Amino acid sequence: MMKKIASAGLLVVLSPLLLVIGIVCLVCYPFWLFSYKRSPWYRERGEKYTWGIGSALYYKIYNLASKKGLPLKHEPIGAYHLFSFGTRLLFPLCDYTLEPEYDEQRGCFTVRESCADDTESADAFSLEEYLKTVEGELGDALGGRILTPIISESDAGDHIAQAQDSFLVYADGKDLLRILEFFCTEPSEPQGEEESPSLADPTEE
Repeated sequence: MMKKIASAGLLVVLSPLLLVIGIVCLVCYPFWLFSYKRSPWYRERGEKYTWGIGSALYYKIYNLASKKGLPLKHEPIGAYHLFSFGTRLLFPLCDYTLEPEYDEQRGCFTVRESCADDTESADAFSLEEYLKTVEGELGDALGGRILTPIISESDAGDHIAQAQDSFLVYADGKDLLRILEFFCTEPSEPQGEEESPSLADPTEE
């Protein structure tokens, strides 16, 4: 009974904020829809607008790669939107998980699946465990290719240095393009230190 009362009270307190958010969304919706219909994603795929797609990393990667003519192949496999070049698959991690957290005791990043019914109590997998789970889901479609997770600096939080050893990490749109261009270089092509992103040996096969 007390939980129901607390929930009702919280709803009353948050109602004005929810109303403001709703109004903002209604005002912004036509602009989001206009931007979406001008995107390569819509022009080339013709899919109906889905709420929140503008913030999805796979959507940003697809549009950048298309606009810049990068040889990055979009591969929707199962529930995932992946991007391939050679033997590597670019994996927009935070489209499918909550922001990774760095576990000081385990010395690794952990993730929780965002599709879980209760994300707060969802199991935290090490990044390695989670990627193995995804590889198991993809099965033969993976074809022995390597998953390379990519996240934004904001997703890495205060652990940018550790993140750079586990992910491709980008700061903004310009930086994301730079990393995509690097990802689409031949593994045999030498890279200058200033040009290469910070992930250790991302082209090693």
